[in-house]
Order: sequence, then structure tokens, then C-alpha cells
Amino acid sequence: MTSSVSSRATLEENGVAASEVGHDDVVASWEKANNLIAARKEWLANERTRQEKIAGICKDYAEKAEAFHGWMEEQKNAEAPTGEIEAQCEAVAKQLESCTAEGTKKKEELEGLDKQLEEEKVTENPETTYTTQALVAEFDGLLDTIKAQQALLEQQKNSAKYSLPPEQIKEFVDLFNQFDKDKCGALNWFQFKAVLQALGEDVDDDSIKKIIAETDTDGNGTISCDEFISYMTKRLNDTSDSKEDILAAFNDISNGRDFVTINELSAAVTPEQLEYIKANAPRVEGNPDQIDFKKWMETAFA
Repeated sequence: MTSSVSSRATLEENGVAASEVGHDDVVASWEKANNLIAARKEWLANERTRQEKIAGICKDYAEKAEAFHGWMEEQKNAEAPTGEIEAQCEAVAKQLESCTAEGTKKKEELEGLDKQLEEEKVTENPETTYTTQALVAEFDGLLDTIKAQQALLEQQKNSAKYSLPPEQIKEFVDLFNQFDKDKCGALNWFQFKAVLQALGEDVDDDSIKKIIAETDTDGNGTISCDEFISYMTKRLNDTSDSKEDILAAFNDISNGRDFVTINELSAAVTPEQLEYIKANAPRVEGNPDQIDFKKWMETAFA
């Protein structure tokens, strides 16, 4: 009764005679108002839940982003491997494998949270200044740095193994990578044939398969980078000057002495060759400026 009187008073205040509105109309209006209020309450409750969800995602993202960045800083500042070159190569290879696996997992977690925020139409995270794009770029840079370190160590290892300057090893590796189209770390017979053709050799399929059989030391039917370097070194030595030719050249520079000075060599070889000789050739005992080329040749052609 009270609500009916109140409704009529309200109608009359708005210029509508109570007699013009039936009981059913009043009840319907009242129910409609209650439904609108209930719908509003439901929307507010849902929106509160949504905002709490977004706040949770933002906080989770910020924590993971901070942890990802901190982890990358630790990797960058990690102590460089020491010891024998083989051990260093192995350590860096393990670091690259570990960083790739762990970093990819962290990156994918952030990308998943980023997608959730995108679905909620959130464009800025108030909990952090880090962005997925920036962190992924940092991660890619970290992997590139480790890969560069690995490549340098591999060059040094192969330089010592094959008695070739690092520049020559790098040239072989670059050539291998150029024809390793699918980046699987090995050349099949077709790709290997393409390499030889690029080097000016016209060889048939049977010859290629024979070369591969001789070069493929692990017997898997393909040529790995290490096997390729071994083949190219042999190929280089087969077409290089003999020990006697090299000794004769050194004798010409040294005027018949058993040694040649760094200064004398600088006028006869390229700067790159001079640096390689200075770094690898044995010295006459007590005379660091004098290269014992006979001893060096004995070692190189042993």
C-alpha cells in the first residue's frame, strides 16, 4: 500500500494523474526499475572481477619481466670459460643450449601474459616499464653474443687443429654456412657439389659421392662443418707450395740465415700473414724478434 501511494505521488509530481495509470502499469514500472538496478549491480560485480583479474595479470607480468631481465644480466656477466680450447668450446655450447631453452620459456610466459592483456584491451601496464618487445630484443642480443663467442672459439680451435690462420678458418665456415641453406649444420651431396662448383671444380655425381664417403668421418652421409674444414684444409694443402718451396722463400728473405726477423717479414708478407706468423711461429731462443722458420716448417709438415 505504501509503495503504491509513493508511486502515485511521484506520478502526480511529474504531471501525470494517478487515475490515468493503472495498477499493472505501476507494478511493471517498479519491476523494470528493480531489474535495471539488479543488472547494474551484476555489471559492477563483473567489472570489479575483471579489474582484479587485470591487476593480477599486470603484477604477474611485472614480476616475470623483472626476473627475465635479471636473468639475462646474470648471463651477460657470467664468468668466461677458461682452460683448454676444447673445454671452452664445450662450455659455451652448453651455455648457448641452456640459455636458449630457459630464455625461450621465460619469453613465451611473457608473451602469453601479454596476449591476455591485449584481449582485455590493456595497452599500458602500470606495474612495470618493461615491454615484451624490448625484452625479446635483449634476449636475441644475448644469444647473438654467445653465438659470436662460440664462433670465435671454434675458429681458434680449428686454427690450432689445422695449422691455419683464423681468417682462413672463418672463410671456410662462411662458405659452409652459405650453402647450408636449411641451417642444419650439415651439407648433403647436392649442396656439397654446389660448393665445389662455386670453387670452379666441375665434378660429376659419382665423384661427389666418392669425396663425401672419404670425408664423412662419422658415416652419416652428410658433411658437417668440421668435416668440411678438414676437406678444405686438405684441398688447400694439395694445391699449396711444398715444404721445400716455403723454406726456399724464407731463405731468400733471410739471406741464408736459419732465422728471419719480424722486420724482414713485414716487407715480404701481408699484415694479416705477419700477425699470424707473429702469433704462431717459434722464436730463436733468447731472441723474440727472430723467427726460427726451419723449426716451424718441421712442425707444420710433421
